Amino acid sequence: MAHTPEADKSTPDVQTFFPWNGETMQFAEAAYRSFLRGAETVQTQAMEYWSAEVRKSIEAMNQMAQCQTAAEAFGVQTRFATEAMQDLMAESQKVVERIAALTQTPWAVTAIASEAAAEAVEGTQDGSTGRRSSRRRS
Repeated sequence: MAHTPEADKSTPDVQTFFPWNGETMQFAEAAYRSFLRGAETVQTQAMEYWSAEVRKSIEAMNQMAQCQTAAEAFGVQTRFATEAMQDLMAESQKVVERIAALTQTPWAVTAIASEAAAEAVEGTQDGSTGRRSSRRRS
C-alpha cells in the first residue's frame, strides 16, 4: 500500500488532545517517580510484614509440637491466631495510611500540571501569552 499525503492530513494532532509541554511533562514525570517510590516502599514494608508473620507461624508450630495435651496446643493456636489478626489489622491500617499519603502528593502535582497546560492552551488560542495570572486559585 502506497503512502499518501492525504492520509496524513486527516490524522489529528495528538497535542490537540493532550496539550503537554516540557513543564507539564516534568510535573508528570515527578509525580510518576514519586508514586513509584511510594509503591516500592509499600511493597517493601508488606514483604517485611509477611516475613515476620511467617517467622511467627513457624514459632507457633514449634510451640505446638512441644505441647503435651490437645488443650495446650489449642491454647498456642488460639494465641497465635489472635495475635495474627491483631497484627493484620494494624498492618492494614498502616498500608491504608501509606497509600492515602502516596496518592495525595503526586496526583496533586499532576493536577497542577494539567491546569497549567490547559491555561497555556487557552492562552495560545486567545492570543495571550498563556502565562498564569498572579491571582491564586482555590
